[in-house]
Amino acid sequence: MQFPGSKLNCEVLLDDLSFEVRWAVAGESVVVQLVAKLDDGEYMSFGVSPNPQASQMVGADVAVVWVDKATGKGYAQDYYLDAKSQCSGGRGSCPDTRITESSNSIRLLNAAMVNGYSIVTYQRPLRASDHLDLPIFTNTSQAIIWAVGPLNQRYEVSYHSHYLKGNKMIDFGRQPYWNCPTPEADQQKQTDRYNAQPPQKLSQNYPASNGNRREDAANSVQQRPQQRPATAQPPAKPGAWEIPPIQCYEPEDGVFYAQMGPTGGKQGYPAITGHVGWGLSWYINGLLIPEVNVVRGKTYTFVVEGGHDPNVPAKYHPFYITDDPVGGYEHQSEEDRKVWNCR
Repeated sequence: MQFPGSKLNCEVLLDDLSFEVRWAVAGESVVVQLVAKLDDGEYMSFGVSPNPQASQMVGADVAVVWVDKATGKGYAQDYYLDAKSQCSGGRGSCPDTRITESSNSIRLLNAAMVNGYSIVTYQRPLRASDHLDLPIFTNTSQAIIWAVGPLNQRYEVSYHSHYLKGNKMIDFGRQPYWNCPTPEADQQKQTDRYNAQPPQKLSQNYPASNGNRREDAANSVQQRPQQRPATAQPPAKPGAWEIPPIQCYEPEDGVFYAQMGPTGGKQGYPAITGHVGWGLSWYINGLLIPEVNVVRGKTYTFVVEGGHDPNVPAKYHPFYITDDPVGGYEHQSEEDRKVWNCR
């Protein structure tokens, strides 16, 4: 579908969430708008694959965006997907700035909640600015990736609840074409009113044709919220699986086998703990994250199968005992480590 005079393109990414990507090439940059019906605390992400011919997550360059429904404030961050794991120590699915300082090439233009839709508009260069970025082609199609999921306690991505299955190609430089459902009249008026609003005034201008745009973009991008301090484990949510605790003097030999396994869906890890997971959880003697009761003075043995190669973060899960409900002790600062007990 073509609209006379329009320069916007649109493609549907996921019908169930009315997830759409809209874009327009502007000189040496591209303006992208992501629209979806999201739950509170969810992100939507979109970007390009490292393989131009196939959609691949590992090595992809994506933008992760969301709107805080309580404040109406929007966020957009540049991510490099190093591995299929949560960001830890600069490895995994991380914001570029967690890997290299001043390396965010995403500029937030605007964000809003309209009729239950989260709408975030951002701008990025067509060219790759450093080793964490990938170029966007305007003379041929290329593979893209996308995902939707919950944010964790650090306001970073966790395991996606929806993601691209298979390959999807987009020609960013095509003639403008609207390949999405036509908005209803009332929604169109709301969207038009939103699009007519000028971008928020930022501290610096964004020169689209500048060959070195990293520093300007990093200064102009809207900052994510401060990391919230970890809190005690909240009570289990209604509908959570009832996992029997491991009682005192069980097992008789005092040996606990710790292995990685699935989270148990919505009734598993997230419902039991009240925290967002990454798709994997610890199982102790075959039980999903059970409460373990021990006896003072008795010796216990933990046989841990969490991976042994720190260079493969998706398959490396150190095991330790702590009162920190978030974890990541290996990559915490000395000051942060003093707050928690760790064994």
